[in-house]
Amino acid sequence: MLRSNDPLSHAFRVALAVMMLLSLKAPAVAEETGAATPSEGMAACGRPPMIDRAGWNAKPARTDAMKTQTVTSIVLHDTRARSNPGLPVAEKMQNLQSYAMSAGRVSGLKKPAWGDVPYHFYIGIDGQIAEGRGLDYAGDSLGYYQTQSKAQIVLEGDFDVEEPSDAQVASLKSLVCWLKRDYKIDGTLIFGHGQLASVPCPGPNLVKRIPDLR
Repeated sequence: MLRSNDPLSHAFRVALAVMMLLSLKAPAVAEETGAATPSEGMAACGRPPMIDRAGWNAKPARTDAMKTQTVTSIVLHDTRARSNPGLPVAEKMQNLQSYAMSAGRVSGLKKPAWGDVPYHFYIGIDGQIAEGRGLDYAGDSLGYYQTQSKAQIVLEGDFDVEEPSDAQVASLKSLVCWLKRDYKIDGTLIFGHGQLASVPCPGPNLVKRIPDLR
């Protein structure tokens, strides 16, 4: 696949990954320690801090071009491009949305104009979470992959060759904990994209984190 550190190419690669290829069990603790039980830990999961759509200056979504959904599972992606800490997450999201909402062709595949960014959440290399498409609407993909009923989370980076940053992992755990609690998602229903489609996404350095999230 193409690799580039160019900012626009980097944001393009986030969308390209979609188009081209497209419980946590607590240890036993003595009662006197006061440690939270698994159910108490879930109850403590609130919505993590994130850059909302207004914060990254999102264009209004075209909801007529999207399918509604009820979230029952979580799917993880990576951007399939090297992380670029020098570009603000807000700018990456703006570039991604502009591309997603324009018609075009990618490697011979015709891409329609989507109603919004294809993911519900983006986690930058610095751990910042950006709000993407509304969870009431299914993500978009050109691949042979059923996106309805899924919360789509993408992490910045190529996790074939990079490791997720500590900040990304912490943010991912907080985000997944909140989604599991609010949407009553069973831990077994957390997947890497490649578990649902024949694609190398996300890379193994993220896939190996999935058991901890469950």
